[in-house]
Amino acid sequence: MATLMIKGNAEHLVPDEKVTEFLKMGYSVIDSNGKVLVEAEPSTIPQYKALVASLRNQVKALEEKIAALEEQNTALKTRDNASKAADGQQPTNSTTEAEGPQNAEKPAKNASRK
Repeated sequence: MATLMIKGNAEHLVPDEKVTEFLKMGYSVIDSNGKVLVEAEPSTIPQYKALVASLRNQVKALEEKIAALEEQNTALKTRDNASKAADGQQPTNSTTEAEGPQNAEKPAKNASRK
């Protein structure tokens, strides 16, 4: 089977076993309509700079999303503790990350005697 690849305005049908080689040379995999399915690996400094800029934008967007989710999580914990206090229950500190497994097996006392 062959894969359609493009670089610039040159299209080639490439055997499947040579696709990774062509990707390293800067070719992209496209479908029959010309839609890019797999981007080529960057091979020039401007391509690397564009990739770095894109990745920095992605990191910034993800950091903003994390901050928003942490804010939402804090608000939900506060609301939960407030509703528990209104019901007369003891508010809990829900820091499950710091807690270890509750039902973890204890090691046998004499298991590792020398």
